Amino acid sequence: MDDVKKSSKKEDDKRQKEIEKQWSKAGFNFGLYAVFACLLLILAFYAYKEINKNFLQQKEGELTVTAESALEKIKERTDLSTAMYTYNSVVTVYEDEKIKYHAAYKGKITAGVDLSKFTLSKVTSQNKPGKLIITIPKAEIQDTNIDQNSIDCIFTNNKYNTETVQAEAINKCSDDLKRAAAEDERIKEAAQNNAINSVKALIEPLVKDSGYTVEVKVGESE
Repeated sequence: MDDVKKSSKKEDDKRQKEIEKQWSKAGFNFGLYAVFACLLLILAFYAYKEINKNFLQQKEGELTVTAESALEKIKERTDLSTAMYTYNSVVTVYEDEKIKYHAAYKGKITAGVDLSKFTLSKVTSQNKPGKLIITIPKAEIQDTNIDQNSIDCIFTNNKYNTETVQAEAINKCSDDLKRAAAEDERIKEAAQNNAINSVKALIEPLVKDSGYTVEVKVGESE
């Protein structure tokens, strides 16, 4: 009997260490992926085409129709993602207030701005340089995706390891990822800043010689 108790205790200790290890990995990884770089390349492509159409051949302090056309090209790219984040977490699943298992998983959250909804306006003054104002929508969560192969269930009792547990774990992890995406404002804030910086970095060089300055504002989505 003592040997059985010792064996059971060792298994419980091992299970607890596994749970603690998974919890230590939980949280956001705020490293930005190549999606942001792709956004810059796509927008730069359209900007480059317009530059070759004598985009900068304009009067001082005046944006031509060609300039506006270059900016309008961005609208052809909808729902461009500006940031992607990895998220590691552990979900605890209950049955009748008793813990069935802990499910560790990895997921990805994509946040961005729909640049097809930007608006463009000009502010001119006789005594001051003109200003080009670009208004973009607020950043939104565009997608959440669970890596189903990463799900690792740690059962408190083997009786819970049934044929339906995988489907249940996927749903629980998916709900947890969506909750995390909705609650953590840092995700959308980072995506918003990326979008603002992207637009400014591409447009400012195009209007620099015209005497105009560029301001990127955030407004409501239509």
